[in-house]
Amino acid sequence: MLDCSRQFFTVDEIKRLLDQMAIAKMNVFHWHLTDDNGWRIEIKGYPNLTKRGATWVNSSFPDNGKTLFYSQDDIREIVRYASDLHITIVPEIELPGHALAAILSYPELFCVGAEIPKLDVSDFWIIYNAVGFTPPICMTRPEVVKWMHSVLDQVMDLFPGKFIHIGGDEVPQHAKKWSQCSSCSKLMKLKGLSDNDMQKYLAEELRDYVGKRGKQVIGWSEMYNGGAVPGTALMDWIGGSPKALEANCPVVASPTFCSYLDYQETPGDPITTPRSSCSLQTVYQYDPRKGVSPDKQNLILGSQGNLWTHIARNEREIQFCLFPRALAVAERGWTELEHRSYEDFRQRLQGQFTRMQLQNIRFNVPEPECRLETKNGQDPVLTIHNPAGDVGQVFFSWDRSPTEKSAMRYKGPVAVPRGVRSVQAMTILDDQWTSQIVKQEIPAKQ
Repeated sequence: MLDCSRQFFTVDEIKRLLDQMAIAKMNVFHWHLTDDNGWRIEIKGYPNLTKRGATWVNSSFPDNGKTLFYSQDDIREIVRYASDLHITIVPEIELPGHALAAILSYPELFCVGAEIPKLDVSDFWIIYNAVGFTPPICMTRPEVVKWMHSVLDQVMDLFPGKFIHIGGDEVPQHAKKWSQCSSCSKLMKLKGLSDNDMQKYLAEELRDYVGKRGKQVIGWSEMYNGGAVPGTALMDWIGGSPKALEANCPVVASPTFCSYLDYQETPGDPITTPRSSCSLQTVYQYDPRKGVSPDKQNLILGSQGNLWTHIARNEREIQFCLFPRALAVAERGWTELEHRSYEDFRQRLQGQFTRMQLQNIRFNVPEPECRLETKNGQDPVLTIHNPAGDVGQVFFSWDRSPTEKSAMRYKGPVAVPRGVRSVQAMTILDDQWTSQIVKQEIPAKQ
């Protein structure tokens, strides 16, 4: 999944990503096209969705004032390109929450009497710090239903795949104001629904609507907060799989700890989400069918890697977040756990690093691994393993950063000088492309 709401990527950049997916034999591209921070798909009859909803107003970003979205011709071009690579695209239109870009473009989408946040389509953190998760759209007024149907009709016309993703995530209880809306409250009284039931009601309505076109709704875990919705599929990121499987609903597994590729791969990664970790090994060793009874395993459609772009801002930065972890996502999707070997995978990655370097694909350079060996009471000997293989060179220093001029290129095992307290090392491909620095303490000799 690539989030193109918080950061827009050009048609050519999307095509280059699809090329890399095809090399890894990944066959589904989940395209996150709308959110609070941007509406990126042209919808005929509703020009403000892109006129205002796709225009950032934030002077701290290079795209300030630019209107960036995909025309319907752009969408068709990308869909054809993906099809030629045997990749199906699943479009995502966020409903009923994460819809600030739509609400600001058409205030009538909001509930009657509700106060529209005094914000503009802008950076994720500005919106999040101001209001947290934004209030959802109205669900019952005829003009809102007409708008939803028009959006979905045009999306279904553009994307030939089976699934239409309707989001459904992060509509917290405090943001659910439907009972305060004169229109929604009438429906709630008529059908005996609570605020919490309304999201399930919307999912059922949209399921029936897209079902008439032979499509199927898929949504994030919270779509089932009011109960499973038979006839839909769940994309599980926070533990909704049991509820879905019990109702015989298909599941795409993408839990945060092993599927969020905006999380840090290694501590100190400069582009990824701080305080959250998703290591290469964790990604690789995840088994989406673990704990699922044999009679339900056919409902697990596969697993997915997700890249939210509230931190990564350009093509090079998303490449850094994606690779090599996206290759681990691909292999875990095609290979049963009992047939996987992480060490074998790491060895095979060396060839992928060479390929990506030749293709000018930025990847997260793996850290060198320092080992100290002491035999027969002699001084310790340092050996350094470079997981990147022949890509790049390892430099190290005693008690100093390997970025200093005194750093030495590692060529083979070296005796540790007496009095040295630590070794620091890093892999360097070029001046801008390096691994994180690793530091290992050297025990004082007794």
